[in-house]
Amino acid sequence: MTFPSLTLTDLQPLPILSEAVNRPSISCSISLQNDAPWREFLWKMKKPTGIFEENHIRAVNLLWDDLKCRVPFSLPLPLTQPTSTGNIQLAWDAGRFYLEIEVRRDGKLEWFFRDRKTNYLAGTEEEPESAVSLALLNRLRQVVIF
Repeated sequence: MTFPSLTLTDLQPLPILSEAVNRPSISCSISLQNDAPWREFLWKMKKPTGIFEENHIRAVNLLWDDLKCRVPFSLPLPLTQPTSTGNIQLAWDAGRFYLEIEVRRDGKLEWFFRDRKTNYLAGTEEEPESAVSLALLNRLRQVVIF
């Protein structure tokens, strides 16, 4: 039996993400004791090789540190990607519950929560938040602890 050869590039997901396949089907995020590979991925998106300014990447790191300090449990690593509007999106998908936080260039936060079973929606609408709100923390707990 012959297998095709594979070439890994920076476009490939972090190797640790492959562990998500072995998790229960209701979860798409993974927990890591060491978030260094994720932070390294963020910094690779910095100009001049990436598309984001240093302050934008720094704002995402500060948000991550804030979230980790404010929840009393191990926070799963978010699925992270740039958006078409120039934001950096962090997302947690637990099957029934979904939460995304977008960090804007100005450091403000836009977030969206959905309960797929009840179709309940929450989040910022017209006005982004300048800091992590209690409502956002409660939804994060709901997604992660579910």
